[in-house]
Amino acid sequence: MLFVGVMVSTLTLRIRDQAAAARERERRTAAMYALSRDLGSRRAAGEIGAVAARHAEDLLGTQCVIGWDDEHGDFAQRAGLAQHEAAGVHEMAVARWVKEHGRPAGYGTGTLPGTRFAYFPLVGTDRVLGVFGIAVGARPEQLTPSQRQLAETIVSQTALALERAALSAEAADARLAAEAEGIADCQHLLSDT
Repeated sequence: MLFVGVMVSTLTLRIRDQAAAARERERRTAAMYALSRDLGSRRAAGEIGAVAARHAEDLLGTQCVIGWDDEHGDFAQRAGLAQHEAAGVHEMAVARWVKEHGRPAGYGTGTLPGTRFAYFPLVGTDRVLGVFGIAVGARPEQLTPSQRQLAETIVSQTALALERAALSAEAADARLAAEAEGIADCQHLLSDT
């Protein structure tokens, strides 16, 4: 009887753990679907950054910050953290390093670990588009391997969305330039006649 009781108890615990793992996988899958849907419906980089930061904060339970260059090439925090907060000077220096070198740095890495955030490059097809920072050092415990994989997926989805937005903006600019050139050619032809 004792042996049967121990076996039933062990199997019950194993089934409970498997059910919890299945619920967690389902939650992550639903969250990634929601992230993909929300990122796909946004066109502007600021909107994309805000959506990505909000989803990452909800999923990882910590603050996030996203930075990228503006149209003048100035790198700064563009999304994440509350508007009244900003990543400190030291944090932004590490983020700039990540942008320039295209490698992760910050908390929990071997490069510039004395920060509150772990920074990941937002890598596009041919360049680093920006930096995604996750306040890992502010959490009471480290990211689990599952959470780290989730963070990397969020970073790559954000990079794809930002690249799509940049390419869309470049295509619109090229279309406007072509239309302006066509109008100028028409005006030139009319003035010659």
